[in-house]
Amino acid sequence: MASLRIEHITYSYAGQKPTLIDISWEVQRGEFHCLVGRSGCGKTSLLNIASGLLLPDTGSVSINGQTLAGPMTDAGFVFQTPTLLEWKTVLENVLFPIEIKRKSTLQEQQRAVALLAMMKIDECKDHFPRQLSGGQQSRVAIARALIKNPAFLFMDEPFAALDAITREELQDDLLAICTEQQMTVLFITHDIAEAVYLSNRVAVMSTGQIIHAEPISLARPRVMQMRYSQEFNGLSHMIRKALEGSQRT
Repeated sequence: MASLRIEHITYSYAGQKPTLIDISWEVQRGEFHCLVGRSGCGKTSLLNIASGLLLPDTGSVSINGQTLAGPMTDAGFVFQTPTLLEWKTVLENVLFPIEIKRKSTLQEQQRAVALLAMMKIDECKDHFPRQLSGGQQSRVAIARALIKNPAFLFMDEPFAALDAITREELQDDLLAICTEQQMTVLFITHDIAEAVYLSNRVAVMSTGQIIHAEPISLARPRVMQMRYSQEFNGLSHMIRKALEGSQRT
Protein backbone atom coordinates (compact mmCIF):
# COMPACT_ATOMS: atom_id res chain seq x y z
CA MET A 1 0.00 0.00 0.00
CA ALA A 2 1.10 3.58 -0.62
CA SER A 3 0.01 7.06 0.44
CA LEU A 4 -0.53 10.00 -1.89
CA ARG A 5 0.19 13.62 -0.97
CA ILE A 6 -0.71 16.68 -3.06
CA GLU A 7 0.87 19.91 -1.86
CA HIS A 8 -0.03 23.44 -3.01
CA ILE A 9 -0.78 22.43 -6.60
CA THR A 10 -1.59 25.00 -9.25
CA TYR A 11 -2.19 24.21 -12.91
CA SER A 12 -3.24 26.07 -16.05
CA TYR A 13 -3.85 24.80 -19.57
CA ALA A 14 -1.93 26.81 -22.17
CA GLY A 15 -3.37 30.29 -22.62
CA GLN A 16 -6.17 29.78 -20.09
CA LYS A 17 -6.87 30.98 -16.59
CA PRO A 18 -5.84 28.65 -13.73
CA THR A 19 -7.72 25.35 -13.60
CA LEU A 20 -6.38 24.38 -10.16
CA ILE A 21 -5.42 26.89 -7.47
CA ASP A 22 -3.25 26.03 -4.45
CA ILE A 23 -4.73 22.58 -3.78
CA SER A 24 -3.41 20.37 -1.00
CA TRP A 25 -4.85 16.93 -0.22
CA GLU A 26 -3.66 13.63 1.21
CA VAL A 27 -4.94 10.09 0.74
CA GLN A 28 -3.60 7.67 3.33
CA ARG A 29 -2.71 4.10 2.45
CA GLY A 30 -5.74 1.96 1.67
CA GLU A 31 -8.24 4.84 1.85
CA PHE A 32 -11.02 5.62 -0.62
CA HIS A 33 -11.48 9.36 -1.34
CA CYS A 34 -14.06 11.00 -3.61
CA LEU A 35 -13.98 14.32 -5.45
CA VAL A 36 -17.36 15.99 -6.07
CA GLY A 37 -18.19 19.29 -7.71
CA ARG A 38 -19.88 20.97 -10.65
CA SER A 39 -18.74 20.20 -14.19
CA GLY A 40 -15.66 22.23 -15.07
CA CYS A 41 -14.52 22.73 -11.48
CA GLY A 42 -11.21 20.91 -12.04
CA LYS A 43 -11.91 17.40 -10.71
CA THR A 44 -10.49 15.53 -13.70
CA SER A 45 -7.48 17.83 -13.90
CA LEU A 46 -6.73 17.14 -10.24
CA LEU A 47 -7.06 13.39 -10.77
CA ASN A 48 -4.71 13.58 -13.77
CA ILE A 49 -2.14 15.51 -11.75
CA ALA A 50 -2.49 13.13 -8.78
CA SER A 51 -1.69 10.21 -11.09
CA GLY A 52 1.15 11.96 -12.91
CA LEU A 53 -0.64 12.20 -16.25
CA LEU A 54 -0.24 15.98 -15.93
CA LEU A 55 2.55 17.83 -14.14
CA PRO A 56 1.64 20.84 -11.99
CA ASP A 57 2.84 24.36 -12.70
CA THR A 58 3.70 24.75 -9.03
CA GLY A 59 3.51 22.45 -6.03
CA SER A 60 4.21 18.72 -5.92
CA VAL A 61 2.71 15.25 -5.79
CA SER A 62 4.49 12.60 -3.76
CA ILE A 63 4.11 8.86 -3.16
CA ASN A 64 5.42 7.77 0.24
CA GLY A 65 7.50 10.95 0.30
CA GLN A 66 8.97 10.50 -3.19
CA THR A 67 8.09 13.25 -5.67
CA LEU A 68 6.12 12.08 -8.71
CA ALA A 69 7.78 13.33 -11.91
CA GLY A 70 5.71 11.51 -14.55
CA PRO A 71 2.85 9.03 -15.04
CA MET A 72 2.44 6.72 -12.07
CA THR A 73 3.45 3.18 -12.99
CA ASP A 74 1.71 1.45 -10.11
CA ALA A 75 -1.82 2.62 -10.92
CA GLY A 76 -5.02 1.46 -12.57
CA PHE A 77 -7.50 3.73 -14.35
CA VAL A 78 -11.25 3.43 -14.95
CA PHE A 79 -13.18 6.07 -16.89
CA GLN A 80 -16.84 6.83 -17.57
CA THR A 81 -16.69 4.94 -20.87
CA PRO A 82 -15.28 1.41 -20.44
CA THR A 83 -13.32 1.67 -23.77
CA LEU A 84 -13.10 -2.08 -24.26
CA LEU A 85 -11.57 -3.45 -27.44
CA GLU A 86 -14.49 -4.77 -29.47
CA TRP A 87 -12.45 -7.41 -31.32
CA LYS A 88 -11.11 -9.00 -28.13
CA THR A 89 -12.93 -11.24 -25.67
CA VAL A 90 -13.62 -10.19 -22.09
CA LEU A 91 -10.63 -12.19 -20.85
CA GLU A 92 -8.38 -10.75 -23.56
CA ASN A 93 -9.50 -7.23 -22.63
CA VAL A 94 -8.58 -7.80 -18.98
CA LEU A 95 -5.16 -9.11 -19.98
CA PHE A 96 -4.53 -6.35 -22.51
CA PRO A 97 -2.37 -4.12 -20.23
CA ILE A 98 0.03 -7.05 -19.98
CA GLU A 99 -0.29 -8.38 -23.52
CA ILE A 100 0.50 -4.97 -25.02
CA LYS A 101 4.09 -5.48 -23.82
CA ARG A 102 4.52 -9.24 -23.63
CA LYS A 103 2.66 -12.53 -23.55
CA SER A 104 0.80 -13.11 -20.32
CA THR A 105 1.79 -15.99 -18.07
CA LEU A 106 -0.51 -18.77 -16.90
CA GLN A 107 -0.51 -17.20 -13.45
CA GLU A 108 -1.62 -13.85 -14.89
CA GLN A 109 -4.34 -15.56 -16.91
CA GLN A 110 -5.56 -17.25 -13.75
CA ARG A 111 -5.53 -13.91 -11.94
CA ALA A 112 -7.62 -12.38 -14.75
CA VAL A 113 -10.23 -15.12 -14.36
CA ALA A 114 -10.17 -14.64 -10.57
CA LEU A 115 -10.74 -10.89 -10.97
CA LEU A 116 -13.65 -11.53 -13.31
CA ALA A 117 -15.08 -13.89 -10.70
CA MET A 118 -14.70 -11.22 -8.02
CA MET A 119 -16.56 -8.83 -10.32
CA LYS A 120 -19.20 -11.53 -10.87
CA ILE A 121 -18.71 -11.77 -14.62
CA ASP A 122 -16.42 -14.79 -15.07
CA GLU A 123 -19.13 -16.66 -16.93
CA CYS A 124 -18.74 -14.09 -19.73
CA LYS A 125 -14.97 -14.39 -20.10
CA ASP A 126 -15.22 -15.66 -23.68
CA HIS A 127 -17.85 -13.11 -24.77
CA PHE A 128 -17.14 -9.97 -26.77
CA PRO A 129 -18.00 -6.47 -25.48
CA ARG A 130 -20.97 -6.11 -27.84
CA GLN A 131 -22.58 -9.06 -26.04
CA LEU A 132 -22.42 -7.33 -22.65
CA SER A 133 -24.66 -4.86 -20.86
CA GLY A 134 -23.31 -1.49 -19.71
CA GLY A 135 -22.90 -2.75 -16.16
CA GLN A 136 -21.05 -5.85 -17.35
CA GLN A 137 -18.70 -3.72 -19.45
CA SER A 138 -17.96 -1.58 -16.39
CA ARG A 139 -17.10 -4.71 -14.41
CA VAL A 140 -14.66 -5.76 -17.14
CA ALA A 141 -13.06 -2.30 -17.13
CA ILE A 142 -12.51 -2.53 -13.37
CA ALA A 143 -10.99 -6.01 -13.66
CA ARG A 144 -8.67 -4.72 -16.41
CA ALA A 145 -7.54 -1.85 -14.19
CA LEU A 146 -6.68 -4.32 -11.42
CA ILE A 147 -4.87 -6.95 -13.47
CA LYS A 148 -1.39 -5.68 -12.54
CA ASN A 149 -2.36 -5.42 -8.85
CA PRO A 150 -1.80 -1.64 -8.65
CA ALA A 151 -1.33 0.19 -5.37
CA PHE A 152 -3.53 3.05 -6.65
CA LEU A 153 -6.83 3.17 -8.49
CA PHE A 154 -8.02 6.36 -10.24
CA MET A 155 -11.66 6.44 -11.35
CA ASP A 156 -13.43 9.22 -13.26
CA GLU A 157 -17.23 8.82 -13.02
CA PRO A 158 -17.09 5.13 -13.94
CA PHE A 159 -20.75 4.43 -13.07
CA ALA A 160 -22.36 7.64 -14.35
CA ALA A 161 -24.17 6.02 -17.30
CA LEU A 162 -25.61 3.08 -15.34
CA ASP A 163 -29.06 2.58 -13.82
CA ALA A 164 -29.42 3.06 -10.07
CA ILE A 165 -29.59 -0.61 -9.07
CA THR A 166 -26.62 -1.65 -11.20
CA ARG A 167 -24.68 1.33 -9.88
CA GLU A 168 -25.29 0.35 -6.26
CA GLU A 169 -24.31 -3.26 -6.95
CA LEU A 170 -21.06 -2.12 -8.54
CA GLN A 171 -20.33 0.16 -5.60
CA ASP A 172 -20.53 -2.81 -3.24
CA ASP A 173 -18.40 -4.99 -5.48
CA LEU A 174 -15.82 -2.23 -5.92
CA LEU A 175 -15.53 -1.66 -2.18
CA ALA A 176 -15.11 -5.38 -1.57
CA ILE A 177 -12.35 -5.78 -4.13
CA CYS A 178 -10.54 -2.59 -3.05
CA THR A 179 -10.56 -3.79 0.55
CA GLU A 180 -9.26 -7.21 -0.44
CA GLN A 181 -6.57 -5.76 -2.71
CA GLN A 182 -5.64 -3.04 -0.15
CA MET A 183 -5.79 -0.26 -2.73
CA THR A 184 -5.66 3.51 -2.36
CA VAL A 185 -8.46 5.07 -4.45
CA LEU A 186 -9.27 8.53 -5.82
CA PHE A 187 -12.76 8.57 -7.36
CA ILE A 188 -14.66 11.34 -9.18
CA THR A 189 -18.45 11.48 -9.00
CA HIS A 190 -21.34 13.93 -9.29
CA ASP A 191 -23.49 11.68 -7.10
CA ILE A 192 -23.47 12.76 -3.43
CA ALA A 193 -24.90 9.47 -2.15
CA GLU A 194 -22.25 7.55 -4.08
CA ALA A 195 -19.48 9.70 -2.59
CA VAL A 196 -20.78 9.19 0.96
CA TYR A 197 -21.26 5.45 0.53
CA LEU A 198 -17.80 4.80 -0.93
CA SER A 199 -15.55 7.23 0.88
CA ASN A 200 -13.35 7.62 3.88
CA ARG A 201 -13.28 11.31 2.97
CA VAL A 202 -14.97 13.58 0.41
CA ALA A 203 -13.49 16.72 -1.17
CA VAL A 204 -15.93 19.29 -2.57
CA MET A 205 -14.40 21.33 -5.41
CA SER A 206 -15.39 24.66 -6.92
CA THR A 207 -13.56 26.80 -9.52
CA GLY A 208 -10.26 24.99 -9.13
CA GLN A 209 -10.19 24.79 -5.35
CA ILE A 210 -11.18 22.38 -2.60
CA ILE A 211 -13.75 24.34 -0.63
CA HIS A 212 -14.90 21.66 1.81
CA ALA A 213 -13.58 18.39 3.22
CA GLU A 214 -15.99 15.93 4.82
CA PRO A 215 -14.72 12.87 6.73
CA ILE A 216 -17.09 9.90 6.41
CA SER A 217 -17.35 8.03 9.67
CA LEU A 218 -19.78 5.32 8.56
CA ALA A 219 -18.81 1.83 9.71
CA ARG A 220 -17.21 -0.64 7.32
CA PRO A 221 -18.07 -2.80 5.53
CA ARG A 222 -20.72 -0.55 4.01
CA VAL A 223 -24.16 -2.14 3.61
CA MET A 224 -27.28 -1.04 1.76
CA GLN A 225 -29.23 -0.23 4.95
CA MET A 226 -26.76 2.59 5.69
CA ARG A 227 -28.13 4.53 2.72
CA TYR A 228 -31.34 5.20 4.69
CA SER A 229 -29.77 6.04 8.04
CA GLN A 230 -29.88 9.41 9.78
CA GLU A 231 -26.07 9.58 9.77
CA PHE A 232 -25.91 8.94 6.01
CA ASN A 233 -28.52 11.61 5.33
CA GLY A 234 -26.71 14.07 7.57
CA LEU A 235 -23.41 13.56 5.75
CA SER A 236 -25.14 13.89 2.39
CA HIS A 237 -26.77 17.12 3.55
CA MET A 238 -23.40 18.59 4.61
CA ILE A 239 -21.92 17.89 1.19
CA ARG A 240 -25.03 19.20 -0.55
CA LYS A 241 -24.77 22.45 1.42
CA ALA A 242 -21.13 22.81 0.39
CA LEU A 243 -22.07 22.26 -3.25
CA GLU A 244 -24.92 24.75 -3.05
CA GLY A 245 -22.51 27.27 -1.55
CA SER A 246 -20.16 26.74 -4.49
CA GLN A 247 -23.02 27.51 -6.90
CA ARG A 248 -23.53 30.90 -5.30
CA THR A 249 -19.87 31.88 -5.60
